[in-house]
Amino acid sequence: MLIQLAPYFVQLGHLKTIKAYYLRYGLEITYSMLKTVTLKPGEISQYLDYFEELAETAVPARARQYFESGEYKQLDQQEITNLLDGYPFDEGAPLEIDIAKLSMLLDYSNDGYYDEGVFFLPLATLSDQNAYIGIQAGDDNHTIYYFEPQDGFTEQDFTLDELFKKLK
Repeated sequence: MLIQLAPYFVQLGHLKTIKAYYLRYGLEITYSMLKTVTLKPGEISQYLDYFEELAETAVPARARQYFESGEYKQLDQQEITNLLDGYPFDEGAPLEIDIAKLSMLLDYSNDGYYDEGVFFLPLATLSDQNAYIGIQAGDDNHTIYYFEPQDGFTEQDFTLDELFKKLK
């Protein structure tokens, strides 16, 4: 029963209660049990509208499909750092879908410091890091870019659709 209610308790700020219960009874708790990744339709459209306002261009069609169809759920908690050129750490980090973090990184990475006049739409963040994978506005191939604050953007040798194929 508690497993089914875990996402509700987390939203209410009772993560400590969930952890204490699991520790008391010797149960293993995983992040995926506590996190729900279903974005509300309003959150998605606000995020995409914000990108269009910032970039003064339309959201790439494939990116809009990725968010509106719910494909983003397939990337949540996936470990892809071994596929990323430019990933600087020895330990991996799973992808996560967090609209607040995506919005913050959209602002931060597109302020003109890294690539002036070029805009990137974050698709998923790397947990516990200020890094993400995204696509460039105007790129009809939808090539994936890896962003991290120290080195900026690193073009990957695969597209969004190829990434999904790699994960199967």
